[in-house]
Amino acid sequence: LAERIYKAFVRQRPGSLDRGPYVWDRVRNHRKLPVFGHLLALSDQRPPVAYVRYALAPKPDGRHDIELQDYALTQPEGLDLIIDHLASQRSMAHNLRWQGGCDDPLLLALDDHRGQVELREHWMLRLVNVRAAIEQRGYAQGVTARFLLDVHDDLIAANHGRFDVRVSEGRATVRGSRGVRGAVALSVQSLASIYTGMSSPQQLAQRGLIAGPDKALANLAAAFAGPAPSMRDMF
Repeated sequence: LAERIYKAFVRQRPGSLDRGPYVWDRVRNHRKLPVFGHLLALSDQRPPVAYVRYALAPKPDGRHDIELQDYALTQPEGLDLIIDHLASQRSMAHNLRWQGGCDDPLLLALDDHRGQVELREHWMLRLVNVRAAIEQRGYAQGVTARFLLDVHDDLIAANHGRFDVRVSEGRATVRGSRGVRGAVALSVQSLASIYTGMSSPQQLAQRGLIAGPDKALANLAAAFAGPAPSMRDMF
């Protein structure tokens, strides 16, 4: 049940892992401490709408920190249930620690900005098959765009060249192209940054990392628009 809640939760959160057995084992277990897991429902007669897993790290003064291993929810009320459950331990808990992005729902639910970043680490993506990656990625419904990419990849020859990309109804089709007019010239590394939503084409153009007509950059940005990705899982 927790896995179904997780899949529904991360479907709208770019960068999240499609967890396999290895990652689920890391989530369910702590290297040193026991992990407590709870399914949370709005009433005893209704199915769970959230879950939470955490460990309690003891402190010298007899209190503890809550180390949040994982949480997910399927509707907004689930976040209130998670917060209420964690807050019920505040008489003995000192800090709450967890891994997440800057748009993490728990951060957005805080009345005051009281969180502190202890570690910020960028994750990396390498596109090994440009055509397949673009075609297998999801896109926003209602977005229709076409753009020509002139990709430079000095390691994988199949990625090096021009691609005519058309996006419609949440899907993309990619064809090889010989044309250069109106193309966006970029490295495969810059394409990966756009692909994930980490950077917009306009941001990369300002840094001199890609080049192309304004209309082509706008079409590219519209196709790959979305929140910046984040990943809470370490592996």
